[in-house]
Amino acid sequence: MSTAVAIDDVSHYFDEHGFLYRPLKRVGTMVQNLYDDERLRDPTANFDFFKPILESDPVLRKLLEGYPVTVLEINWPWGKFDEYYCWGRSSPFVFKPSLAIYVLAPGSKATCCDRSHKREVKGLSRHPNGTLPLSNESMEPYEKKDIESEFGGVLCVHPLLGHRMPNGVSKFFTVRKK
Repeated sequence: MSTAVAIDDVSHYFDEHGFLYRPLKRVGTMVQNLYDDERLRDPTANFDFFKPILESDPVLRKLLEGYPVTVLEINWPWGKFDEYYCWGRSSPFVFKPSLAIYVLAPGSKATCCDRSHKREVKGLSRHPNGTLPLSNESMEPYEKKDIESEFGGVLCVHPLLGHRMPNGVSKFFTVRKK
């Protein structure tokens, strides 16, 4: 699993696999507290609120160095979405090149389709939530990497990566390159 990535290899790993997961209990606690206090939608619960903790992890800090621009209007609570989806390059919510970040509450689960961000994406219809739904059949060729966030953590995905969130609570942000 992507938790054992060396600092110097993180950019290559992300480019190759299309995702990176880091278990961070402090992030999980923050997300859960925001959810319990009904503040997950609060505009102050934004990327900058989480950034110091994200940057305290040397692997995440190295990955985030490549994406220095915070897209402030992307500050969404995100729950479960059991179908495979991607964000896509043409999304009005995701800029090219960018990184989608989910900060996960304890007990959250995700499945990433390893290397699926390298496929051709055409002719998909956008869901009202901004995602591009993907059929199970289109994701069959890709190895599934299940993530079970026991204590919480951070999941970074390439906008074209096929993935799903069958359980949990998270906050979603995007950052992009200059």
